[in-house]
This record gives sequence, structure tokens and C-alpha cells, in this order.
Amino acid sequence: ELDLSNLHGGPIKEGDSISELALFNATNCPNLSKVVWNNRVGGGYFLRGRDLKTLTNLRELWADNLLCDWRYDKLFAPLLSQFFDENSIIQRFFFFACNEKLERVSLLGGRYVKIGTNDAIKFPQMSLIRFVRNTPQLRWFRSDLAEENVRMLSEERPEITFVAS
Repeated sequence: ELDLSNLHGGPIKEGDSISELALFNATNCPNLSKVVWNNRVGGGYFLRGRDLKTLTNLRELWADNLLCDWRYDKLFAPLLSQFFDENSIIQRFFFFACNEKLERVSLLGGRYVKIGTNDAIKFPQMSLIRFVRNTPQLRWFRSDLAEENVRMLSEERPEITFVAS
């Protein structure tokens, strides 16, 4: 288990395409199956999951109170709409580069700062729904999903246990 809770997240400097998490990979940490990064404040690049992709045994990801702020990685900022804007031409789901083996994920209290603002907004319901629908091995999910969305997803994916808090 790797616990990076309360550390601000990368990119380390403007223009970087990796974060501190990229230092941990299947070569350095071949048995790493759980990453905890609660209270992470950083850019949205982390949502792609590229830094997690090399962790071939990753099964659990805990990122409660995650704050994705466009000001941390301005080069990636225009792409944040792919995760959060329902009208975006390209629709991305969280951790798309590493989601194939994820079984347990906690994203409780996730927020983002919309480009050009300073306001933190809760992750939209459709963003959480899209993640659940696109994570094939998911069996446990803790988030701020509304009750009606939990009911809908439970019908679609009865193998998943949904936890509210």
C-alpha cells in the first residue's frame, strides 16, 4: 500500500506531464495493489490515470476529497471539460488509462475547479456514472452518487457494492 494522503499532486512544475506518483511503477513496486491519495490538491492530469497505468497489480484506489484544479497544470486545463462537461464532444471517464483492473475505488468528496474560476464544484453525477459504467472489474465504489443513480447503476451492475460514506 502506498499512502500519499495530504500531499499536493503534480505536475511538479508547469509543462510536466507526470506527477509524483509516476515515481512508483511495476519495476520499483511490483506488488503495489493499493494507492491512497486522500485530500489531494493538484491538476486534473491525474484523472487520466497514466501515472497509475504502470502499476500492473493496482486493484484499489482511494482518492477521497480529491480536488482537481486547472491552475496546477494549465496545459491540461482545456481538457478538463472532457471529464466534467456533459456537452463536451469528447467524453472521458476517470482513470481511463488504468481502470481495467480496478476493483475498489473511493472518490468521496471529489471536486474540481472549472477553468477560469476559483470555485470548487462537486464531481458531476454523470462523471461518476461514466466511471462506473467503464470500469469492468469494479466491485466496490464509494462516492457522492445520488440515491437514484445508485439504484440505476445497481440494476446495471448488481455485482458492485455502492457506499455513500
